[in-house]
Amino acid sequence: MGSRLMFLRQIDSIDVENNLIYIDSPTRYFMKMRDNARIYHAKNHITECGIENLSIGNRQNDKPGWEEETYTNTGTGAYDVHASHAIQLKYAQNCWVKNVNTYKPENNTEDIHILSNGLLLNQCRGITVDSCFFQKPQYEGGGGNGYMFTLISNDCLVKNCRANHSRHNYDFKFPYSNGNVIHNCIGENSKYSSDFHMYLSMSNLIDCFTVDQDYLESTFRPWGGDVIHGYSSTQSVFYNTKGIVYHPGKDYIIESRQFGNGYIIGTSGEANNVKVDPVAGSINGYDFNTAPRDFVEGVGEGTDLFPQSLYLDQLERRMNDSTGIPVYKVSIKIKHSFTEEPLSGCEVQILNQTLLTDNTGLAIFEKVNPLLIINLNKNEFYPLFNKQYTIYSDTTFTFYLNPKEYDVTIVVHDKSTGNTFEGTPVIFNNNSEVTDENGETYFTAYAGNFDYLIEKNSFINESGTVTIVSDTTFHFFLTRSGAYIKFRLKEGNTATPVNNANVILNSDTLISTNLGLAKFNDMPVFANYSYLIYKGGYNDISGNLFLNNDTTVNIEMQAYATGPVLLSNSKIIKIWPNPVGDVLYFQIQENISYGNVEIRDLKGNLIYSLLFGKELKFKLDLGDLTPGMYLLKVVRENNLLQSKFIKK
Repeated sequence: MGSRLMFLRQIDSIDVENNLIYIDSPTRYFMKMRDNARIYHAKNHITECGIENLSIGNRQNDKPGWEEETYTNTGTGAYDVHASHAIQLKYAQNCWVKNVNTYKPENNTEDIHILSNGLLLNQCRGITVDSCFFQKPQYEGGGGNGYMFTLISNDCLVKNCRANHSRHNYDFKFPYSNGNVIHNCIGENSKYSSDFHMYLSMSNLIDCFTVDQDYLESTFRPWGGDVIHGYSSTQSVFYNTKGIVYHPGKDYIIESRQFGNGYIIGTSGEANNVKVDPVAGSINGYDFNTAPRDFVEGVGEGTDLFPQSLYLDQLERRMNDSTGIPVYKVSIKIKHSFTEEPLSGCEVQILNQTLLTDNTGLAIFEKVNPLLIINLNKNEFYPLFNKQYTIYSDTTFTFYLNPKEYDVTIVVHDKSTGNTFEGTPVIFNNNSEVTDENGETYFTAYAGNFDYLIEKNSFINESGTVTIVSDTTFHFFLTRSGAYIKFRLKEGNTATPVNNANVILNSDTLISTNLGLAKFNDMPVFANYSYLIYKGGYNDISGNLFLNNDTTVNIEMQAYATGPVLLSNSKIIKIWPNPVGDVLYFQIQENISYGNVEIRDLKGNLIYSLLFGKELKFKLDLGDLTPGMYLLKVVRENNLLQSKFIKK
């Protein structure tokens, strides 16, 4: 099985209806379906066996070759003793090692007690190691040598023990090293730390530990062979640690930078500093980051810690508990993950009991077993399924639900034609987009009410609020507020433009350009317009149109060969007052006698006509004339004078 995550447990009962298995002790970490988590029958373990009241000493190896890596070289002393242990328990359960010490055999010329490693607990459960003292290995090289107490097991207890002068005094390895306790032990004079060594051991407790030129470590370890040691632990606790003297070159007694969360609670003694700031980096293509910072409290204040021993306090609580499986009160609070507002009406299920959250987002369950399986469901939000927890007291959980996101498409059309608009700005939920070639814009939104605004020149703005409950497409049809009227003038059926022509549209006047164009912009739509076009040498043209869209009017101007020629009237004819009330005066400034005076409306209709002789000044009564714009024309032979005036 290598170094996989494993828990040795006994099945207490099976709940077939709810698909649950009850075990004698909780697991210390998640068992993930992603990792093909499964239950299988373990082989029989040795049980109820012990080693006690024993001294162990190894005769020294006199071969040469004791460097860091010489354990791989045949013929060396390091090769001979590599990975040896004075005591090893493997596949044992509910066994013990008590009052076992190492000693220096009398034939050893050097101060050597054992050749390499002391005690190894390998894939065991429920082993108690009490009052043992292991020290002074001959070989402290790489590859796993010179470790005094090594735990690769579940739920074991090492108490009242001591380790001295080794590479690592106390050591945890592999994911199936979990739930262990080291209580009231001493680590002295180590070459390196007493540590969580490799491959994410979890939920271990080091309680009431004394370090004297040793230190405790749980951090990311970038060492190893093809596979680096990596994150060494998670959710492990250093409780009430006492420091006598710092390890040489160190100014701290604990370095805790665990995966996820780790805990340091209480230190004391002359040496009491800790090191917890997260580290991050990359090694061999592997990125690591030990954030968040591990929890720390009571540095230098361990003597006032209560309780002094976390292990003994919990032991007393368990021994005095005669109620069987406890039950607790569980409060579930649900919030919107974006706004943090409470969510009412959320369905909360714990096993087979279901409640709805109230207006404060709260659902309260009474008499709940320590094992929780929580499911959360609310319309328009992504559900949470099979959230598993183990609790040990009345507890409040707060969950944040993510609202479902929906695709929102807004399409912009011309109401009169149904055609879509490209390049039109659309604002939705404070986000701005521009319509594409299909007249469409695209947004995402969760369920709720959202404001929108569509703006386009010459069209009435469209704004309002829409409700989103699913993927939705909205079509908006814009109504024109204004359009242009463009007159294109040419001579007859030729392509020759007519310039400098007067183009009168209702009360507005433009002069045609060299291209024969006169364009009136932003005219109100859904309205009637009258126009009159005149220029000397051409017949007047008048007409009407109804405007509901941008419009171009093509005009063919017909020249007359013998008709009157329009003269410049800036100094020839004078009209006053203008605008006129009831009486209009006009005066011909040059000697033009015998002719005809006409007043016409913009449609060309004749309103008034008179003949004149040699008189040059006239008075006309226009009291009955309808208010509007009119043309006054004076015609004599081939000469034409004309001017506009307004009747008010």
